[in-house]
Amino acid sequence: MVEAGSSEIIRLSELTGLGVDLAAAIGNGRVEIVDTTRKFSEHGIFPDCIGFRPSPFRSALGSAFLAALDADERADVSAKLALNTKGQERKAALSLPEKLKEIRARGFATREYGYWGRGVDYGGIPSAISVAIRASSRVVGALSLVWLAERQSVDDVATAHLERLTLAGEVIGRHFTSGSDI
Repeated sequence: MVEAGSSEIIRLSELTGLGVDLAAAIGNGRVEIVDTTRKFSEHGIFPDCIGFRPSPFRSALGSAFLAALDADERADVSAKLALNTKGQERKAALSLPEKLKEIRARGFATREYGYWGRGVDYGGIPSAISVAIRASSRVVGALSLVWLAERQSVDDVATAHLERLTLAGEVIGRHFTSGSDI
């Protein structure tokens, strides 16, 4: 996934001026961040996210990935993932059907406002939008634009950059399928 996406996420980050996270499927409805363009000096968000497995229900990456799975697979993994959740994570798992409708209507997933994926000071509250990455007919990962929420709204970023984000996801999926690192 890193080979397939590295140059594309750099290009997307340069075009948008935002951080970009690339996540690969790791099984059981989960993704793991495998590459990023985040730079604190440029984006105001710390880049310490490689290897992180974001919430399948509360993160943009996780919910974009879940939304792209076929209905049977999504129902199976969602039920298993929700089984051991508590608190805000459980609340988000229970509201997944409504979130999936929103993702389909908008064409992208969003990060739950105030969701902190780990005990790290990101420098401010991050916001993100994400799309799934498909290789042929398989969902293989997800791609996010990430920025400080105080700088831009989700709607403004989606209006300005959703087309580029979607295209980048398609390019990465084609590269992943062909084994190309271009």
